[in-house]
Amino acid sequence: MRMKKVGRVAASAVAVAATLAGTVVATAGTAGAASVEVIRLWYCDKSTMTVENLIGRNGQFLCGGGFGREMPIYTFDDGTVQTFYIGADYAVWTYWTNPNETRSPLVSLGGRAASDVRINAHNGGFVQLEVIGTDARHWFNNREVNGRWSGWFR
Repeated sequence: MRMKKVGRVAASAVAVAATLAGTVVATAGTAGAASVEVIRLWYCDKSTMTVENLIGRNGQFLCGGGFGREMPIYTFDDGTVQTFYIGADYAVWTYWTNPNETRSPLVSLGGRAASDVRINAHNGGFVQLEVIGTDARHWFNNREVNGRWSGWFR
């Protein structure tokens, strides 16, 4: 992987989440325009879990107790930027910003996570998410190129 500069649209999406104090954005991309960035929330690296508000959004995420240390962001080839996180209900949640900077509503992808969500694989419009479920098993959810999600599977 090579390091990739965060573009204007990616920066606007990152700014929504990174307004949370003390965030660091690490960016890793592939040879194409698609890339994976990670927001690292240093203040969530604590043993006790709290529920934090998403700044600029009407949602909440888990912070501490193994949650909220990383929020993966995927930038698609067309410039759409999608963020993933674990909500207060332990489900995986997402939102995206289109290239024209319009934002989606918050969308639940369901599941019951016992870990942060991570982007396990990606290629253009295909993205695979991975979490450890409350049953201690690895669970995956694929976003196909057409934008449809597979649903959680092992």
